[in-house]
Amino acid sequence: MRSCALFIILIVLSIGGTSCNININTNPNTNANANTPERSSTKSDNSYSLSQPPVNPPVRLIMDVSSVPNLRSVAPQALRYSGSTTWAPIRNEKSPITTAILNSFPWFKLQYLPPPEGEAPGTPAAIDMLERGEIAFAQTSRELPECKEKTVNIKCIKVARAFKAVAVHPSLPISALTVDQIDQICKGTIRNWRKIDPNAPDWDIVVYSRIVGTGNTPLSRSIGDECQKAETDPIPTTLINKLAKNPAGILIHAAPIIVPQCTIKTLPVINRSNQLVAPYKEPYISSSQCSEKLRNQVDVDVFKDGRYPKELGDDMYIIIKQNGKIQQQVGQAYAELLLSDEGQKKLEETGYVGNR
Repeated sequence: MRSCALFIILIVLSIGGTSCNININTNPNTNANANTPERSSTKSDNSYSLSQPPVNPPVRLIMDVSSVPNLRSVAPQALRYSGSTTWAPIRNEKSPITTAILNSFPWFKLQYLPPPEGEAPGTPAAIDMLERGEIAFAQTSRELPECKEKTVNIKCIKVARAFKAVAVHPSLPISALTVDQIDQICKGTIRNWRKIDPNAPDWDIVVYSRIVGTGNTPLSRSIGDECQKAETDPIPTTLINKLAKNPAGILIHAAPIIVPQCTIKTLPVINRSNQLVAPYKEPYISSSQCSEKLRNQVDVDVFKDGRYPKELGDDMYIIIKQNGKIQQQVGQAYAELLLSDEGQKKLEETGYVGNR
């Protein structure tokens, strides 16, 4: 009888458990209609006994960022921002992070402000706009010296990491490149595809690259920045279209921009350990099979576990001006949204590596 009672007690103690399920172009339009979801008023009990295993800590949702509701009455001009084209997939109006933010705060409609005419969109132009008070914050894909200078009233908040992918024309018979080959192509020491593969066409390599810009020299650069004798353009779509028409071309740009494209071919990279690592999820979808509904997707796991070369990585920052004005609060709130548990998850869904 005693053994039966003990057996029943063990069964009762073994039953239970909790779970939590969480249901985001260069010039985006963030006008979206969404309703603010209701917040549960139930408080969780975080006290544990020796007989109870601790449950997972609650996930910090975007709607839990308390600083955002304080900005409900902010004028539209205080919600302006600008920055690097590496951020384009994130600021797209249909991106997971943008959608998540607007679902929780429909009135927090950030407005992308392009640089003045004659200036290329990117980090340098955005920093100038920030200093002139034209935007609340800048999105950058590199750390600037100002981030380390204590005398400067600039605050740099690292929120994610982006990795570059390498793409060529679909007809080019090159299946992969090593890190050194990519670097040498960018530096101009390898100028013909025959240097990569003796069986490749005898074509001079045409490098396409984003405009990194002048001024605000970053503390570090990754492979693909400031390639020698490259055809540059600030708009990623323009570079992609040029590559799609040139069998001898190569493009180095952010993986979330490159990988989903149907008209070009993303290459796997051979890392320092001689491993072949693709920035996309297998199996690869060829250009002939690629469509609006069937595209290649970024494999964030190879970035996170270190298999993909770190030399192709860029840190991503939100940069705000610490002047005590409402713009500083807007920039800080946006950074907190990205750094929330849900925000980091949404960034990874977009093809970037979260900073937490």
